[in-house]
This record gives sequence, structure tokens and C-alpha cells, in this order.
Amino acid sequence: MMHMNAKFYLYIYFDMSIQQSELTS
Repeated sequence: MMHMNAKFYLYIYFDMSIQQSELTS
């Protein structure tokens, strides 16, 4: 369960990072 959560969080973290990058670009 923890592994699944970690993957989910990583996915969101990556998505947010990309969105922020596009916003600042």
C-alpha cells in the first residue's frame, strides 16, 4: 500500500513540477 501511495504522490509531484515549469517559462 505504501508503495502505491508513493507512486501516486510521485505522479502528482511530477505533474505539479511540470505545470509550474510551464507557468514560469
